[in-house]
Amino acid sequence: MARPKRVMQTTQEPPRPIKAKPLPPITDTADLLERFKDYPAIGVVSRHFNNPDGSQSLPILLKGESADSCVNSDHQLRLRPAATKCHLCGKPARYWHVRQVNAAVEDRWSEVLNLGYLPVELDELQDQNVVSSLVRGTADRYVRSGDSGKIVLMKKPRELYQHAKRLKRAVQESRMTTRALQADISEAAGHELGDEAGQSIADGMIKVESMRRSRSTVGEEAGSDE
Repeated sequence: MARPKRVMQTTQEPPRPIKAKPLPPITDTADLLERFKDYPAIGVVSRHFNNPDGSQSLPILLKGESADSCVNSDHQLRLRPAATKCHLCGKPARYWHVRQVNAAVEDRWSEVLNLGYLPVELDELQDQNVVSSLVRGTADRYVRSGDSGKIVLMKKPRELYQHAKRLKRAVQESRMTTRALQADISEAAGHELGDEAGQSIADGMIKVESMRRSRSTVGEEAGSDE
């Protein structure tokens, strides 16, 4: 007679709970700047904290501007017209928008001059040490940097720069609206009149602007009967 097989019984241990790692304490900018205030390059680091994604207006202050001016490029784009104080951080608003231009690039120098920028001279800087790789002793006294001195610091009144940006943004938004309207009309025309009519609108053979004017005229004529 065959013996019955023994069944091995095993006890499965419950899974051990995973201990969550403690989160590091939140450290704000002011705390870090205070802790590392003796670090020789803390001023540069502080300016980088203000513009972590890369500054559009370089944090290089010119004479006549407050040493505590707001150098946050995002704040500067959102400043109200004629603002003398940043409403976001409370610091004095900058007068200048400054940027560097590679004059070695063909036509770049003339392009920037045509945008209303002027070169910054050395004696306009509050602190020459904030300009990395500064080239000294040039005949024109412009703030130049880089190995060949072809990188020139340019300036433009901040309010003029902001207004030009707003105008450019308005034009871009208008073009986007026109393209979106053209796509909608093209799709609708394709359903109602066939693919050829829709494609004609999509290809620009029928202008959305003219359709807008026609629709506007019809509206005015309809309104005149009231």
